[in-house]
Amino acid sequence: MEEKQKAPYDVWIISDLHILHKNILRHQPKRIEVMGLKNEEDIKTHDKWIIDMWLKTVKRNDHVYVLGDMILSSQQNSIYVLHKLKSTGCKIHLIVGNHDKSTQKMFNMFDSIDLIKIVDFKKNVFPFLEEDFTVVMCHYPMVTWPRKAHGAMHLFGHIHANAPHIDFGVTKGDLMLNVGLDASMANYSLINLKDIYKWYKEILNGLKPKEYIEQISKENTSFVR
Repeated sequence: MEEKQKAPYDVWIISDLHILHKNILRHQPKRIEVMGLKNEEDIKTHDKWIIDMWLKTVKRNDHVYVLGDMILSSQQNSIYVLHKLKSTGCKIHLIVGNHDKSTQKMFNMFDSIDLIKIVDFKKNVFPFLEEDFTVVMCHYPMVTWPRKAHGAMHLFGHIHANAPHIDFGVTKGDLMLNVGLDASMANYSLINLKDIYKWYKEILNGLKPKEYIEQISKENTSFVR
């Protein structure tokens, strides 16, 4: 797929950063090895690693969609972290998770805050798209979602790397993807929209989105539209 021109900004997607969450390393011990931490108490280095990774990746005017469980701390501490992340001049969209108690009310710190967010990425804005690309974002994995019958893709988090059997769908043919930091697609980095779209097109295998849904509905009687 040739890119005729460059998009005006990059779109990055991630879930489950768990910055300032003191217990996260007990639940996700692989982060200790990946991030070069001392032990499961080394949350300070954990947070610095994630913030540094963000600052090296995100540029001015980029859009970052965080699908929940971003920062778990007091409002004051959360604001301090958000100022660091926003120092690149990016726009941050929060899709609320179960650990966003302080951040979900900070409307002045985010460009949008939603429980479920539907975004239509336009092919006339992003040259790598072959058609308008609809993405439904939620912190939690869903069996069905808005516009699924028309080929909309569902991005989710929450499960980390704890349920890899649903990272790429609950039933065969689902256009859904686990974008959690610990999951295989992210592999401890922010995910670019271009890579998500590439995965989506590989699954479609040459079919138009609605054609794909029609075909998979016939092939898999357990498929939920």
